[in-house]
Amino acid sequence: IRKTICEALNRHKNGKITSILKTTYQDAHVVMLQETASSFVNNLRNDADLSAKYLILSPKGASPKRDQNSLILLDKKVFVADSVTEVTDKILKYDSSKAISSPGDVMAVTATTTGDKTLFMVSFHGDTNGLATKPLMHAILATLKEEYTATNRPMLLIGMDGNTYKEHNEQYQGVLDLQTLLSANGLSSVWGDTPDPLSPTTCNARTYLQPQLNKAVSKKDTFTKGDVNLKDWIVFYKKDFIAVNDSTTRDNTGLATYTNDMVYPTLDFPSDHAVVATTLDAAVSDSSGCLFH
Repeated sequence: IRKTICEALNRHKNGKITSILKTTYQDAHVVMLQETASSFVNNLRNDADLSAKYLILSPKGASPKRDQNSLILLDKKVFVADSVTEVTDKILKYDSSKAISSPGDVMAVTATTTGDKTLFMVSFHGDTNGLATKPLMHAILATLKEEYTATNRPMLLIGMDGNTYKEHNEQYQGVLDLQTLLSANGLSSVWGDTPDPLSPTTCNARTYLQPQLNKAVSKKDTFTKGDVNLKDWIVFYKKDFIAVNDSTTRDNTGLATYTNDMVYPTLDFPSDHAVVATTLDAAVSDSSGCLFH
């Protein structure tokens, strides 16, 4: 049993992730990944299919010794390669609380599409309790306000593991409290204006076969005391994008389906966070709103 688990979740983890990207999500124009191993970037770049399809972008400040890096993959047929510029440092400049302390947690770029639309894209992984998520949002908003004018502001797209929880308090960032911030700044997400905290993108619990016994949860308490929370978000300005009706999915199988009350990762799905996928349209409906050609 131990050998089977180790092979599925460790030795062959990268291979399973790349397989899911190359099959289930082969048509994705933008892919944002968080908490990836430093070796995973090389795996992507050495994969003939993925390297042919995507610009594979990692933060310049990421540590090669740290396995919690955020990545962005951009479809080469949609984005102009020469237009891509990393702007992670701009966000960090406006992180006045220094909530983003670990290199690699955030990756941000601007890139122009073949439809001559410039996007400001951010892939982010928050701290365990989610307390860095709101400071990140404030830093992004400050960056757009201070670094761009109303006429040249790029379209905002964020993919993040916000580590948000069902209940909000001083120690944990709540789903609805984050939504209040989004709404107050003209932002929305694929979860709409009233996200359901009981619609999780994580479902797991620590067993007693690990060293931190104070965090262990018995099997019968998995779904009541485990990590069963809506943590993963795709965020954008309402004036920039709209999510196509019924296009947003959660996926904990690697097959674009979600099995309720199932602990993951599994032997087939190597992540402890669900994939969140959606189709976005430009909010402007006339011809000038075409994202790409």
